[in-house]
Order: sequence, then structure tokens, then C-alpha cells
Amino acid sequence: MLIKEPTIVRINESVRISAKIVLSELYNRRKYPQELWYEFPAEYECYITRHSNAFVTALLFLAMRHNDKVEVEGVLSVKFFNGVNKAKDIFIKWWPHWFGETEIIPQKLTTERIKNHPQEVGCCFSGGVDSFYSLYRHFGEREPDSRARVSHGLFALIGPPFSWKKPELYDRYFKKNKIELEKFGINLTSAKSNVFDFLREWDWLYGHGPATISTVLLLENFFSRFLIPSTYRKGHSFRIGTNIETDYLFSTENIEFAHDGFEASRAEKTFAISEWEATYPLLNVCLGRTDDMQNCGKCVKCMRTMIFLELKNKLNKYLMFPKTLNFSDISKWDLPTEYLRSLTEGLIEVTVQHKRDDIAECLRVALKRSRSKPIKILRYFQKMSIVIKKLVDQYRY
Repeated sequence: MLIKEPTIVRINESVRISAKIVLSELYNRRKYPQELWYEFPAEYECYITRHSNAFVTALLFLAMRHNDKVEVEGVLSVKFFNGVNKAKDIFIKWWPHWFGETEIIPQKLTTERIKNHPQEVGCCFSGGVDSFYSLYRHFGEREPDSRARVSHGLFALIGPPFSWKKPELYDRYFKKNKIELEKFGINLTSAKSNVFDFLREWDWLYGHGPATISTVLLLENFFSRFLIPSTYRKGHSFRIGTNIETDYLFSTENIEFAHDGFEASRAEKTFAISEWEATYPLLNVCLGRTDDMQNCGKCVKCMRTMIFLELKNKLNKYLMFPKTLNFSDISKWDLPTEYLRSLTEGLIEVTVQHKRDDIAECLRVALKRSRSKPIKILRYFQKMSIVIKKLVDQYRY
């Protein structure tokens, strides 16, 4: 794999940084783009780095998948180079069935520090519980260290879950969040990229790590510190694309990455942000968002969040959720994995602690149903249909 030196061009009100990617016959099984690009609002043009750290990060999984070396015509940070080599060793240890050894060969290494660096602190922002919690903890007076207070959120349309299907909906959702967060002194900016086209082989739960961090690395001339909101609590054995063990290893001499919020459970996070009025018109956690970007109120993520908000008598304050819980929907939850079932068992404990035995009983019904034989058979056929679809997609791409 060869990563050519990045170029920057203006496109209307945006600025695009891109690099040509030259792939060998090792990659012929799939059709990949010949260029990896990222777009930011035009006002960030002066802050976009011409270093190639971002492109190495984005393509690391792909190269490791094919045991291929990565040749870089551009410049890499020494700190990043040392860190990314440690990160790839960790990824190989975690996922040896996916990855093999990869050598990164840069044309040039640098330890240069930006003069008069803006020292802004940023945070990934999706409008969900994890990102709102990181904003809540590090915004304003709640963050005692003025140098660590979040000033900006980054809303990135880089992945498959929804953004590419209906980008116009996400543009409206971004603008809504931007307007509301500005009332609290938080600036929200956006980014777009075709990085997912290089990460199709992995579930987005894993691929979002290199995709997200690569996007932020391009703004290292602007951010001095950047928070990656955690998905799971510290000590959890389930490893995903962003995590406490590797996120910081992608730092450079000019930007420090921090995995944030791992000390709190999902219940604790939701309880905390329910006290912050900024979340009332914006909180969005849904896996199957509607055409008006409302939470569906029926999927597991929606219902779990609604339960937490109900336990604090705050559900009626949230404009993007149904105002009441549907107990019948809770009882019909499908919990196909042991992980989801363990989460539900923990949720039962929380509801009992809050003396909501009515909700706890519905959750027990869902657990029993998910372990029943008819549901297991149905789940098997659903899984087979997904496998067939993936095979068709692989042939297509």
C-alpha cells in the first residue's frame, strides 16, 4: 500500500484534504476507492495539517488485514509513529483472526510543534448519551482545569449507520444541534469523509475507531486535546474500535487524545445528563431513526434510555422521545447475545433500586423470552439472512 502526499482544495464552502491510495493485487477481492478524502468547513482551512498521520490511521486496519506494508510519501509525527506501532501490536493481540504484521515506512518523521497553537479542546459529538456526558463533565465550571474545558464538538458524517443513507436529514440534525449548543457556548463543527469505503470489512463498532481518530488528526493544528467518549465502563472485557488502551497512542506532538467517561455506567451517565437542559431538545440514541430524526422509542437503545429517564422523572422533558414508556414493547425486547442479557440484568437491578418493580417485571419477561427455543430458531434464520446479504455485498464491491 502506498499513501501519496496529501493535497488540499476548496470546494464551494468546504475544504477537502485528500490522498491518492495505491493498492497492490492483494486488495483485488474488493473494490476500494483510489482516493481517501475528508471535508471540513472552509473556515478551518488554515488549521488543517498536511501531515499524513490521519491517512495511516484510517488505512491501518486494511493493511493489517492483508499483512501489507504501508509506504507513506508524506510526513509522520515521531510521537504518532511510535504510538501507532504500539497500537497495531495491541490490535494483533486482541484480534489475531483479523490482523497480521504490518510495517509502516514513512518518507519523513518530524517532532515539530505548532507555534501559537490555539489550544482548543474538542469532543466527538453524536447527540447520544456518551458524547453528551463528556460535554457535561468538561463544560464550563464543572471542569476545574480551564485548559481542559471543552470548547468544540465535532459532528462527523463518516460512517454507515445512517449518515450516508439520508445525508440531508443529518445536515438538518447537525444544524439543530449547532444552534442549541451555541446557547451554552459550545461550538459544533462538522466533517465528512469516504473513509468507511476502506473499512467495510468490519462492523462499525470496530471501524469507527480509526475513522473517527483519523478525522480529528487532520485538525491537530486547531485542537490541543480531544476527547473520545467511551462506550463501555472501565474493566469491561468487550473491546471495540475506540478504547482506553489504544486511543491515546494516536496522539502527536500537537494533539493529545483521551478516552473519556469510562468511570461511569450507562445509567450513571444518563442520570447525570438528565440534569442538563441542553440535552432536552437534542438527545438522540436510536438505531432506527425516523425521517424527522426522532427516536423511535421501540428499539433496545431507545427503551433503555427511556427507562433511565423515567426513573428520574425526566422523560417528559425530552422532546425527541415518546412521552411514555410502552411496557409491552419492553417485554418483547430481543436480547440475542449474552452481553445484552447481562446489560438487562443490570438494568433490572437499577429499576428495583428505584422501586419500579413494574418495569423490572417487564425486563424479566424479555430475558425469559430471549432464552426460549422458538426465539433462538427465529434468530438463527435472521442471522443466516444477514450472512447472505454480506456475501452479496462483498460480490458487489
